[in-house]
Amino acid sequence: MCEQPGVEDLDVKRRSCLEAARALEEARSGSAEDDFDKLASALDAAERAGVSKADIEVEARRQQQHREEATAARQLRREELTAALTSAAAGDDEEALSSALSDAGADLAGLKQDVPQLLARARQKLADLQAARCAKARREAAESALCAAMEGEDVPVLAQAINEAMASGLGVQAAPANKRKAALEEVKKRAQSRQVMAQRLEATRARGNAKALAQAIEAAIRIGVDGPAIARAQQQLSQLQLSEEEKVQQREDPGTKKAIPKGEDEDVREKKRERAQAASALSACTVGADLSALTAALAWASEASVAE
Repeated sequence: MCEQPGVEDLDVKRRSCLEAARALEEARSGSAEDDFDKLASALDAAERAGVSKADIEVEARRQQQHREEATAARQLRREELTAALTSAAAGDDEEALSSALSDAGADLAGLKQDVPQLLARARQKLADLQAARCAKARREAAESALCAAMEGEDVPVLAQAINEAMASGLGVQAAPANKRKAALEEVKKRAQSRQVMAQRLEATRARGNAKALAQAIEAAIRIGVDGPAIARAQQQLSQLQLSEEEKVQQREDPGTKKAIPKGEDEDVREKKRERAQAASALSACTVGADLSALTAALAWASEASVAE
């Protein structure tokens, strides 16, 4: 450091010493004529300020040492950051790699040689790790939703859970869910079919036609309509059959023993009622996607001559 002979001239001498030392280092490291001109001017200013050449030499060596130490510290820091980034990029710790990239970004961004490639590889690895984490979270959420949907009986919810599971790469787990979905859909179709046949059975009961009621009871039994509804219809059928026998006996001609047919108006009214009820059931079934229920409604409509 430059000597300071007088307190009142401290700032001037120190500044002159520093400028002269800096000019000396620039002249030693370069060869341009301007560097030597600056050195001559700085030495002249230092001499006028009372700074010796020995002081300037000491200050120059101090500055040089400081620069070398700073350069060595930066190099060590870069080596440490490079080593940490290389290690993190070789692993699968997303947090460690993100931290290493954050630390190395400013210090290593301007370096050449292998550093740009290292930074690029590290950033790509971080992106891959982040994508893998998101995919894992999506799979876990999809699997959880699929398990919950399989325990319920909501077909649309289960279908949505299956689609998400397939999109998340859970094809194996989705297979049992597809079977469950098919079973639920079959149960729903059968229920709708039974509902159509139950409506047909009730409509036929309202008509009071024994033959039509017998056919409706047989069809309802085949499709699995509830027992109480069948029992009520069978009881009514027995009553209708008994009533029909009584009517036939009352209307028989004593001479020919032939039954007098019922009036045509009553038959026409019964057919119209049945066609209207069958058409209503058919219209309701065409809105949905239940093939079994639609088939049952079509059969009823055909029997009732809805198209006529």
